[in-house]
Amino acid sequence: MLSPEQIAELRSLDLDDLELYPSEKCNPCAILRVCPTCYGLNDKVRGKLSGRDLKIASLTKAFISNELVFHVDSQPPERFQ
Repeated sequence: MLSPEQIAELRSLDLDDLELYPSEKCNPCAILRVCPTCYGLNDKVRGKLSGRDLKIASLTKAFISNELVFHVDSQPPERFQ
């Protein structure tokens, strides 16, 4: 159950503006805009909206890298490795 203060805080968040939740580790990543995340889970488990699960990010990179190699038939760019 959320307190009235927590409800007010949640209502004040602009979840459409992803730039408000930068992640130091994710910002330079080439797939930042397509990498899945759950901001609610990030906040609950890691204490901040930008606290992405880096295991999911690694799996997403591997999947995209594999797709690039499969479709282009070449080595993936270095930033995907």
